[in-house]
Amino acid sequence: MAAVINIDVMITNLQAAFSSLMYMVTAISYLMGIGFMAKALMKLKSFGHSITQMSQHSEMAPVLVLMTVGAALLYLPSTINVGLLTVYGSASLGNSTEILDYTSGIGLSEKWNLYSEVLVDYMKLIGLIAFVRGWAMLSKVGQQGGQPGTVGKGLTHVIGGVLLINIVDTVHVLATTFGFTGV
Repeated sequence: MAAVINIDVMITNLQAAFSSLMYMVTAISYLMGIGFMAKALMKLKSFGHSITQMSQHSEMAPVLVLMTVGAALLYLPSTINVGLLTVYGSASLGNSTEILDYTSGIGLSEKWNLYSEVLVDYMKLIGLIAFVRGWAMLSKVGQQGGQPGTVGKGLTHVIGGVLLINIVDTVHVLATTFGFTGV
């Protein structure tokens, strides 16, 4: 006999998976950081050989960009904390129950708290992925054959990722800025 699956069970299972997904994205960013650092060291070696042989023209900018992006991804938690401190003045994340406080109705408060918590965790996951993707986009800056607008796209992903990682305070900032009350 098949078990009955309702929205509450699905939300609970999704919420249980978020911490594992966050760890997976963080692990992928560590591997990407190691890869970018290795690529930078190989380009640095190539740069050293080209200076001694003067056979081809090499630039130092791609090497520095790859090293910076690799370091940012290797130290992802610290990089995120720096972004949060820069934008919000604090590295602490807001609580999902602070977004909207609907308490009318029987049992609505508990369900809203569960749904809002899952929604906030989902936004944090998307923000983390956007943050890592932005740094990956920025790794292509300064290389030959790079597309125009790469810096803008990468910075948009990094800044948008920081805003989504702390979506609760972002909502509060926007509500205060535009004069909405009760949010």
